[in-house]
Amino acid sequence: MWEVSWLVFEKFKLDGGTMFGIIPKPIWNKLMPADSENRIQLVTRALLLKQKDKLVLIDCGCGSKWDDKRRSIYAIEPQTNLLDMSKVTDILLTHLHFDHGGGISIIRNQNLEPTFPNAKIYVSEENLKTALKPNLREKGSYLPENVNLVAETGETFGGLEVEIFEGVHGYVTFGHTKGMTWFRVKGPDKWYFFPSDLMPTPNHLKIHYNLGYDICVEKLLEEKQFLLEQILRFKGAVVFCHDPSVEVMSWELLKDQM
Repeated sequence: MWEVSWLVFEKFKLDGGTMFGIIPKPIWNKLMPADSENRIQLVTRALLLKQKDKLVLIDCGCGSKWDDKRRSIYAIEPQTNLLDMSKVTDILLTHLHFDHGGGISIIRNQNLEPTFPNAKIYVSEENLKTALKPNLREKGSYLPENVNLVAETGETFGGLEVEIFEGVHGYVTFGHTKGMTWFRVKGPDKWYFFPSDLMPTPNHLKIHYNLGYDICVEKLLEEKQFLLEQILRFKGAVVFCHDPSVEVMSWELLKDQM
């Protein structure tokens, strides 16, 4: 069993329309109101797992490697947290889009260095392949300054389901982006689910509320249905990676809102 907590690395904003795909603005704007540039407020929330000599981080936010123009476009605001980067032993990346893997490295003295100097990095083999040769649609999300360090120093896992550590199960998916992994973690009193962009906020609980960023919606719908079934089967709690106010939701409340 793992001690489970979570933290926020940044506040940031993305276009509301792309965050809700086919859902019309008059509907989604009531759920997550847009600013004058049609952006909605989001956060980069990561899962933190502790067990004996292990301190495992799932995802690591946008990071600090931004010029003023791109920082302004995404309205990135770093948040204060007390995580000692040197004590992190392992990092599990759901995928290498910049808002999930951007914090993997920093620039120090004009050199690219690992943010977590003592951590082993894990990502699915499929996602690393995708990140190294992204399609035109995803090229702006898979940035070389994030991907290259993982390719050089990280470890990959294959298959569709893997138990990376005892009680930490990963499920590899292909609807949002090739090789994205969501995680199921055995906590002291319940299972915790970290669905990443398969269900980034509680406003995406309904099957057809998906992202305009998704590469294959037909596949994603199948994967999302499986995720929801697993949450109900294990009576788990869901930690949302991007919602600015709702951190976690129990399976009972989730079931009522589906």
